[in-house]
Amino acid sequence: MTFKLEAVGRAGFPDIYAIKNGKSLFIEVKAPNRKPTALQEYRLKELKAKGASAHWVDNIAALYDILKKEFAIFK
Repeated sequence: MTFKLEAVGRAGFPDIYAIKNGKSLFIEVKAPNRKPTALQEYRLKELKAKGASAHWVDNIAALYDILKKEFAIFK
């Protein structure tokens, strides 16, 4: 199950939230060769500190790699 997060009351929150078998994954999606803003980096660190898996990607291959690692899909 995945969600596109648009408004959660906190600026800089990751774009995508996915859930599988009780595991949460947050992903910030950037344009190719772009990096997250300082606020977005802060939010990713904040989520990781709470025990969530949180990443940013700037290409589809990186997204697939994260999904393979975190959710064992796209084998």
